[in-house]
Amino acid sequence: MSTPQLPAWNHSSWAPLLHHPYLRVVATSSNPKDAEAVAALDAGCAGYCHAYADAATLRQVEQVVRVGHVWIGPNLMQKLIQTANHAAARTPPTDTWALHLTAREKQVALLAAKAASNLDIANQCGISERTVKAHLSAVFEKLGIADRLQLALKVHGIQ
Repeated sequence: MSTPQLPAWNHSSWAPLLHHPYLRVVATSSNPKDAEAVAALDAGCAGYCHAYADAATLRQVEQVVRVGHVWIGPNLMQKLIQTANHAAARTPPTDTWALHLTAREKQVALLAAKAASNLDIANQCGISERTVKAHLSAVFEKLGIADRLQLALKVHGIQ
């Protein structure tokens, strides 16, 4: 993102790359900023991460993007979930999203939608982190969603 004279995301030169059926663009920045990440993702980027991320993180980014999902860092994800939670406070809650979930899946989903970490959820429910991941995977599949942000939006009736 700090490349000199890099065009803005809305510039027409990005369209062939951002809308290509077989290419996925991941924006990187040596000084990541939430606003910059949101602009890149709004434009169609498949991810946004630190330009000097460690090799393990870059492999995770590649794996997530390769299967068609979007990569954002945990801090931005937390902020987006918190924003969804604030928006939900103005929206009357509905439990129709949970009709096909087990009681435990619903419990785990509610905690995840409130930005609890897997470790926090495990401690509150008296289960292992691995079991939390299994429940979240089942919830994502049953609800047809891909991540915690979509879960938060669905739980709070925003999406």
